[in-house]
Amino acid sequence: MAKRVSLFKVLRRELGPQIATEGFAEVPQDASSRNHILLYFREQSPGSEFGFWFQRDVKALYVDALGSSFTVEFFRSLEYPFKAGGGRERVYHLLTPTELEEMRDIQNSVIKRLPPLEGFLSQWEVETFGEFAERQRQLIEKPFNPRHEVWMRYRDEADILSWTAFIGRLLPTLAERFQRLAV
Repeated sequence: MAKRVSLFKVLRRELGPQIATEGFAEVPQDASSRNHILLYFREQSPGSEFGFWFQRDVKALYVDALGSSFTVEFFRSLEYPFKAGGGRERVYHLLTPTELEEMRDIQNSVIKRLPPLEGFLSQWEVETFGEFAERQRQLIEKPFNPRHEVWMRYRDEADILSWTAFIGRLLPTLAERFQRLAV
């Protein structure tokens, strides 16, 4: 079994200083959401406040063999950050075609490093779920469809560090793109 890594711990360590420099503060979460949501918010002036969160996949199957995933989503209102509608946008939908290709490269790098299923699944699990698991291990050959969302996969700290470099470099630009979207 791989040593499980704390996604939020690594995100805080690697991106926290940059996030704070850009004026965002972490918002404490209640017990029901702190294990899958890491939320930041910035108040600049009335009407221009916004935030974003990291959301961890809590339904991932066979994490040791397939890894897990997370996404980043911007929102406009701290009062109702999880309200669906025009006030939210996932980072994936803010990326340019070039940035989507970079995301696909990172995703494929994670997939290439996944260990053999047999080292983590019983023979019965391989026979029962192997086809599903193998589909999750296939490299992404075609460019991402900008209309279909993709979460960022990771299995270990090295994978998360690849994503923090990507997110950290793009975060200011993505925040600007989000602010320009019509509400």
